[in-house]
Amino acid sequence: MKIKLPDDLKGQKISLPGERKPSKYKAQRTEYNGRWYDSKGEAGRARDLDLMKLSGQVKWWLPQVPIFVGEVGVDKPWRLDFVVAEPWYMPSGREVVYVWAEDWKGAKTQSFLRHCRQWRLRGPFELRIITKSGTEIIEGGGG
Repeated sequence: MKIKLPDDLKGQKISLPGERKPSKYKAQRTEYNGRWYDSKGEAGRARDLDLMKLSGQVKWWLPQVPIFVGEVGVDKPWRLDFVVAEPWYMPSGREVVYVWAEDWKGAKTQSFLRHCRQWRLRGPFELRIITKSGTEIIEGGGG
């Protein structure tokens, strides 16, 4: 189907209804185990967490968890990539879990940096920022 564009739109890439815009940061949406993730890296981390669960290193994990750490009336919840629970065993033999959040990052945007500052003030537990070059840990402020 040929569409005639107004002169002021000629030469611009437009999306038709139902088409997805390409990601601003070149992230490629990827499906893993029936769920869509925002990037290949995030989907790969989900696969890694599944393997860690099978091996017993991780008790459970949840994908795409919204947590509110912002200013009331100003911010929306931050949708973390994962919340992970690791089994720990007390000297008595009793099992407890250590919980942390994970966010896979390809690009650190201003919005993301703001969320990190808010996490330091109000985050309920440890946040691990995972990038291609390593992992950064941000302690929560106690929520």
